[in-house]
This record gives sequence, structure tokens and C-alpha cells, in this order.
Amino acid sequence: MSSSPREQETHPTEHVQGIVERVTYHAEDSGYTVAQLKAPGYRDLVTIVSRFPDIHAGQSLRLTGYWIKGIGPVTFRCCSRRGL
Repeated sequence: MSSSPREQETHPTEHVQGIVERVTYHAEDSGYTVAQLKAPGYRDLVTIVSRFPDIHAGQSLRLTGYWIKGIGPVTFRCCSRRGL
């Protein structure tokens, strides 16, 4: 689960910590995941996107990454993670 060094250079990294509320999509073969994180300080659930070999609702995570904006909701692209 890593983004390219160039991708990380163009986006300032931040930290988000919270509990996985639900896993929206998870590809078993690649680990590509879209999930919803309940994070203190955020009114709405935070959409997170990355490769997670094992992720489940109720799991506590501390993520490092950057925010991406597109057509849909603002999403946090995870570059690294740590379970709590």
C-alpha cells in the first residue's frame, strides 16, 4: 500500500485517526479498499481509499495521507497506516 513518491510530493500529508464504521468495497486479490471512518473532529464519516490486506468495521486506525477532491465526496487517500 503505497503511492508513488511523486504523488506524495505534490500532496501535503496529514493524519486522520478513527474507527472504521463500514467497508464499502474491498478487493480480496489486491486489497484495494473504500471504507468509511468515524473520526473525531469531523461531522460526517470520512471516506478513505487505499490498499488494506485486512480491514473490518470496528477497527481503530491512524492514517497518513492526503485529501483528494473530485466529483464525489472529499476523500482521504491513505499513504500509510497504523492500527491502534
